[in-house]
Amino acid sequence: MAISAAFPGGIGPLTIRSGDYVWKKLRGWDVGEPEAYNLAFSRLHLYDGGVYDNLGIEPLFDIGKQCIKKDDTLRDQLTYLLVSDGGAPLPRQTIPHPLNPFRFKRIADIALDQSRALRVRAFVSFLQQQPDSGAYLGIGADAQSSIRRFRSGKEAVAASLLAGKWLQAEQAREAAGYDTTLSKMPTAGFDLLALHGYETAKWNIELMEASVRPCADAESRS
Repeated sequence: MAISAAFPGGIGPLTIRSGDYVWKKLRGWDVGEPEAYNLAFSRLHLYDGGVYDNLGIEPLFDIGKQCIKKDDTLRDQLTYLLVSDGGAPLPRQTIPHPLNPFRFKRIADIALDQSRALRVRAFVSFLQQQPDSGAYLGIGADAQSSIRRFRSGKEAVAASLLAGKWLQAEQAREAAGYDTTLSKMPTAGFDLLALHGYETAKWNIELMEASVRPCADAESRS
């Protein structure tokens, strides 16, 4: 939690001296037993995933080819990729004055948001071509308008979903913009986030079916 809440531009949240530990590494994914491994650096600096890959999909999804990665060392190939994105939308606001210390933070937020957006666009583009291969769960969108937007070809399922009770659009926006702090979360705030997350997963998954085409198969059919 401390790493996630830290400000990467000014605070190095956690540093590990590699010599204090014994390190082991597998030769491949789920292959054999871990073997002794010497790190190339005396210190490791751990940061929140938002600095590099906030979605955490790079090990499983090829951004360039826009397809599920195929790893011959895996016992069972992936059949469905579900991406949960809890990142708050970047608020629209002016960049602070050059002498304002928050100017750097605003610029860094823009850069990190664009890095995340590129990964999201690639994955969503993949889903548009293969809609039954997974789902992207992004917070902030209200269920009712989203179901109507993506109901083409799945009208019966959409009609069933729309018959249920959902959070209003302003409640979904409130959940997406909920402040991240180290303070104790009130019960009402927790319930709002939990319900919005549940609804986002429900309407997405129920509009999708599970089938996937790995990279090698996609290339052979193109």
